[in-house]
Amino acid sequence: MAAPRVFVVHELAHVRELMTSILTGAGFKVETPESTYETAARFVQEKADLLVLGMTGLEPRDLELVRALKSEAPESAILVSFAPSQRELAVAALQAGADGYLIEPFYTDELLRLVQAQFKPATEVREEGGARMPPLVREVAHAVNNPLQVLTLLLEDERIVKKKLIREARSEVERIRAVVRHLMEYSNLDSMKVEALDPRPLVEDAVHGSEAYAESFRFVTPRGELPKVMADSTGLPTALHGLMEAVRQRTEGKTAYDLEARASGDQVVFRLVVPRALFNGEDPRNLRESVFVVREDRRVLPGLALSRALLEAQGGSLDIRETAAGIEIEARLRRA
Repeated sequence: MAAPRVFVVHELAHVRELMTSILTGAGFKVETPESTYETAARFVQEKADLLVLGMTGLEPRDLELVRALKSEAPESAILVSFAPSQRELAVAALQAGADGYLIEPFYTDELLRLVQAQFKPATEVREEGGARMPPLVREVAHAVNNPLQVLTLLLEDERIVKKKLIREARSEVERIRAVVRHLMEYSNLDSMKVEALDPRPLVEDAVHGSEAYAESFRFVTPRGELPKVMADSTGLPTALHGLMEAVRQRTEGKTAYDLEARASGDQVVFRLVVPRALFNGEDPRNLRESVFVVREDRRVLPGLALSRALLEAQGGSLDIRETAAGIEIEARLRRA
């Protein structure tokens, strides 16, 4: 297995050299791009595993870099390193999507523990039956740990004004609650029994079983025979609930969308088409890998990582692509 690739970017040469020495000695392949612009290009194009970004010399406006990098390379991790006087900037970096932080000066063990923690889920976790679950594990961990880290920094900042602390704390707690609410939909799926099932009653129940979904979605596939699919009787509607909730919250229930199902080769495809403008500048493909998405106004919206994981555990897949009609979201399952 190849050594993880780590980019270290820090304005202070002695800190950069120290980090490089520690991580190289621990078996990581370390590179030190000369500028944040070179970093951005290489991090995305070459799919580096981790970026350690020193906050020294960065301004609040530079944090858009963190948001952009996480958007373009959601499976790569970003850690920020900063002096105690830069706590507010570090909080903003975490809110922009950074995965963790390191306060300078630091101990060797601190840096190694933080870096090594980014790679453990990828080698330790598998779903029974062979379906790979590490991306989902990483997303859930990030979805909960990120706001907790923000809260830790806020509570440790003696300079913060009480009103601001209360406002920010409420926002971060709501981020955690949003993730927990989303996860609760899946709490009854202790195990799945994948078998040949008629998908129509399952889809109709998913669409019409909730007043909110019934107002926002129509199941438009004509009555007639849809082939049976290999699915779990709870896993299929729950995965579709995830798709519909991600769309419904972005439209705030103001628009009705057509959910259609059709046979395609050895698969059955469940398809939603959503206007491009709905995604407010987000790359819709990134929703596939995210448990939640935080808008610039701090609004928390569900992503599609959990639906994707459920579909893959049933032998299916989730696809998102842009077409002239808008954003097509397709859930696919095998024909029986």
